[in-house]
Amino acid sequence: MTRKLAAFAGGLMACSALTTPAFAQDTDTETEAPVVRDGNVIIVTATRRAQDVQDIPLAVTAISPQQLEAQRVVNIQQISALAPSFTASQAQLASGSVVLRVRGIGTTSNNIGFESAVGIFIDGAYQSRPGVALSEFVDVERVEVLRGPQGTLFGRNTSAGALNITNVRPDVTEFGGFVNAEYGNFDELSLQGAVNVPIIQDTLAMRVTGAYRKRDGFLDVVDRNGNTIGDTNDVDQWLVRGQIGWDTDSGLRGRIIADYSKSQSSCCGAIELYQSPAVTDGDYASVGLGANGGNGQPSVSTNPRDQGAFERALDNRVVSANRVPVAD
Repeated sequence: MTRKLAAFAGGLMACSALTTPAFAQDTDTETEAPVVRDGNVIIVTATRRAQDVQDIPLAVTAISPQQLEAQRVVNIQQISALAPSFTASQAQLASGSVVLRVRGIGTTSNNIGFESAVGIFIDGAYQSRPGVALSEFVDVERVEVLRGPQGTLFGRNTSAGALNITNVRPDVTEFGGFVNAEYGNFDELSLQGAVNVPIIQDTLAMRVTGAYRKRDGFLDVVDRNGNTIGDTNDVDQWLVRGQIGWDTDSGLRGRIIADYSKSQSSCCGAIELYQSPAVTDGDYASVGLGANGGNGQPSVSTNPRDQGAFERALDNRVVSANRVPVAD
């Protein structure tokens, strides 16, 4: 029995010694077809480096400046028209109190001092207050909406997601610029422009961008007696941004950015649609607050199911307040 096993093992060793490796034939590099890629490649920096949006393992929506212009997106609040998972709401506390949410998740409070659960990054710099969402979109190269927690790459305050905005950098090769002017209802006036100036050809350039928007309020404000005292929900804001960018032959690229923006937009008038029974029963009047509880709107529904009365109150665009809201 031992002799048979030894002979069998010797036969296996002989077979393995006679085997020769097989090699695949190399493809001729001259006849190999070139790799063709779609020219409509979207480059994003959601992973802190430039990559094709199809190659990154993240849930991200990339928005081009052409899409922003086509949908008339003028600030971060209106991005939801292009990225439905992103929402922004403005509270009735102050003109700078904005609540941002991604996939319905965000900061529950609308306190202007609270930091948002959706981080905003402009040219790689974190914006600590969501009120920047009200500033103008001008000279933007790309907007990226990152869905889900982004703490690994973007740090704190990104538990719901992040908004990564990249502005157009200075062009060191040629002089250029643009000017846009628009006029709309409620005497809305919008001016946007940018100028790019090479300082050292192919090496150093400067780019200056500016925007101005002004619009009358679309809600009339009346006092408790129904007298018109002004309007609210207007827009009055401007922005200026300056950049110095360089691009050397060694591949070293960089830029220095400085910007300043200011908003004096008043906010946020609310139309009362339904008066509670406490008003109609005279409870407010009994304590000296007037028959309507201090509300001087000409049209308010007293029936919680009167859809027609709700629509008339909205169409009147009249709110009641002790004074006109002022932002400074």
